[in-house]
Amino acid sequence: MKSHAIFRAGFLALAVLSVLVPTSPVSAQGGTVPAQEGKVSPETLPQGFVVIVEDQAKMASASRPIYFASGVNSWDPGDAEYTLSPRSDGRWQFVFEGGTLGENVEFKFTLGSWANVETDPEGQDIPNRNFPDVARSSFKPGERPVIELTIPKFREGTDGHVIAQEYRPIDATGTVKRLQVAGGAGSANGTMRDLLVWLPPGYDAAENAGRSYPVLYMHDGQHLYQPHGHTADEWRMDETATELIESGEIEPIIVVGIPNGGAARTEEYVPTMGEGVTIRGTVPAGDDHVAWLVREVMPRVERAFRVETGPEHTGVGGASAGGLIALHAGLKRPDRFGLVLAESPALQLDQIGLDMVERYSSAKWLPSRLFIGMGGAEHLPGSGFYDKDSQRHVNSARELSTQLDGRCEVMLSIESDAGHDEAAWAGRLPAALRFLFPAE
Repeated sequence: MKSHAIFRAGFLALAVLSVLVPTSPVSAQGGTVPAQEGKVSPETLPQGFVVIVEDQAKMASASRPIYFASGVNSWDPGDAEYTLSPRSDGRWQFVFEGGTLGENVEFKFTLGSWANVETDPEGQDIPNRNFPDVARSSFKPGERPVIELTIPKFREGTDGHVIAQEYRPIDATGTVKRLQVAGGAGSANGTMRDLLVWLPPGYDAAENAGRSYPVLYMHDGQHLYQPHGHTADEWRMDETATELIESGEIEPIIVVGIPNGGAARTEEYVPTMGEGVTIRGTVPAGDDHVAWLVREVMPRVERAFRVETGPEHTGVGGASAGGLIALHAGLKRPDRFGLVLAESPALQLDQIGLDMVERYSSAKWLPSRLFIGMGGAEHLPGSGFYDKDSQRHVNSARELSTQLDGRCEVMLSIESDAGHDEAAWAGRLPAALRFLFPAE
């Protein structure tokens, strides 16, 4: 099911069409102009805004209209709900309602497929667009500003309607919304990714309009709600959280899936070590990743959703390297992350001399509640940690639990036959959520 708001294109009354075009300079690609005094991002306007597009090559038609594709609609290049309407002056337009896109949304225009995406005048690919800031002086209070953009050309391909794997619609229990966020750590810095935000049952009910919810930030977020890419299974986060909330076993929570940075995953998910230390040819940037979570991800979520703040309401989690960076986040910022869900974390990494047990044992401040899950059959030959017939990952988990006894609440779950996969993590998830977010 798609989990985005529905907008309808429509003609504006003549009085609205007379609104001044914003004075911000707009490039051929509609690039963002840095915010200046008296200017505002159109996505933040409660009254919404209007986009008018000129198709310079006249390639669009009534039977082949222009579409808007972005993370808001799963980057669907032919989404009927985001079809621009033809105007009598030969241009095209779309009306965006207020408060529905999020800030700094990236997008592109198509003729219904990525084979027919917009290009520059020479037919070359262009960067994703952003809406330019608009001058407040160009429109009256409550009036919708108009943004005029130009499309030089569309690609003339024949590949049909294709959606990239990471942008396919999410088939989830309940509501999952996409929320774009900029940046990351290491080589992921400067990129964009979509947070996958699951909302608890009743979030949109009128009686809960003033209610805020605890939040759990989860790494490798593309694996939470459905199988993704090479994985054959999922965490079943949506089904499990729904069942536990509706049965009254946990309090209603918001879950934020943070997709990994792809090739930058190791950089982001391994704690920072000494100067010159590398793992798999990359420099660990875990400190920068945690800083990015606090600086960019959390404020972005808190602006868009009704989230309880404070470490007692904020969890961070993940599995494998994702579990490792969740532990690191709890260690670096216990003032922000008071709850940690660490599944199959690599508590020791021989290649770089990382010993998370020692780091936690010597830490002055700790998160208040810590769930650690491990399997006795987590064989990943050559990993330097999950080697065949080695039980040191289990022993390390037991040692960490013992070291923290009396310093914080710890729940250790070890399953002798469990492997290193989503099925094992999904199996232990109910216990983890009950421990971290117990019903009052």
